[in-house]
Amino acid sequence: NHLDSKGGSALHAVCAAGHQEVFDLLITAGARYEQRTAHGTTALIIAARSGFLPLVKALLQLDETLLDMADLDGYSAVMWAAYRGQTAVLKHLLAKGADISRESVTGRTALMIARQKKHAPCVQLLLVGEW
Repeated sequence: NHLDSKGGSALHAVCAAGHQEVFDLLITAGARYEQRTAHGTTALIIAARSGFLPLVKALLQLDETLLDMADLDGYSAVMWAAYRGQTAVLKHLLAKGADISRESVTGRTALMIARQKKHAPCVQLLLVGEW
């Protein structure tokens, strides 16, 4: 659970890289999956924006309250998935009940973000709501 200068842990790094086996080892060893970086970023946000669906699923199995947690800019995992065009992750987060009406500190929703980034599949998913 040691943190780097930006408040990131080994679990955060693993979620950015998508290493399932190392993730499992860290969780078994007691890694704090709810821990945030200095910017308020959770392991779930990192896994979601990086597109690692198996890690997103594993983290939500550990704690579904992670679903709508946001960083200091107000971006939740669903907003980051929309920002990065991670359609499969976005679909899973929506199926789990992620709040799509949530606004960032600048008033942006996941739909607004997906539109701005021109991620048509994410826009379609957010508009149609078939998850």
